[in-house]
Amino acid sequence: MSDPGNPWTPRVFPAEHLEGVDIVLRRWMPADAEVLHSLVTANVDHLRPWMPWIALEPLSIEDRHKLLVEWAGSWDHGREFTYVIEKDGTPRGSTGLHARQGTGVLEIGYWVSATAVGGGIATAATRILADHAFTLDDVDSVEIHHDAANVASGRVAEKAGFERRMSYAREISAPGESGTTVKWVLSRPAR
Repeated sequence: MSDPGNPWTPRVFPAEHLEGVDIVLRRWMPADAEVLHSLVTANVDHLRPWMPWIALEPLSIEDRHKLLVEWAGSWDHGREFTYVIEKDGTPRGSTGLHARQGTGVLEIGYWVSATAVGGGIATAATRILADHAFTLDDVDSVEIHHDAANVASGRVAEKAGFERRMSYAREISAPGESGTTVKWVLSRPAR
């Protein structure tokens, strides 16, 4: 769905720290290697069906640090804006805005720990990111793309106010995937 020949980055990057009613989103930093390591290793089985990158686990702390350095570079180049999701000061998952769907579009990705499922954290984080994305002048829409078999992800998109637009075939890259991706869109509110 993206156009790799036409990379786009927003003129103004998102804030590094965002707050909701009871959650905080803050930019992942290389110093967070142990935090990310603990969060991922505690959730490998929970994430395995939907996250292709989990096949690379277990990563060492050093490799996790390198990954966070890459994320920092992607942020600084305007491609990927990744955040740790915290509730009550405790990391509960990860989310981000990704400039990979074309001009004027940011895609939201998210996952929460198994202990946080059903608590509304992914929906709250998605709402915060979508609202913030529209404060950036050149963002026209925000999208969520998830495998059709990942019903929970679809519920997050729906509860966050996104409109289901289409489904498309995609190569299976994680064990729980069906090969059909669902695209949800939230358009910029009228000014």
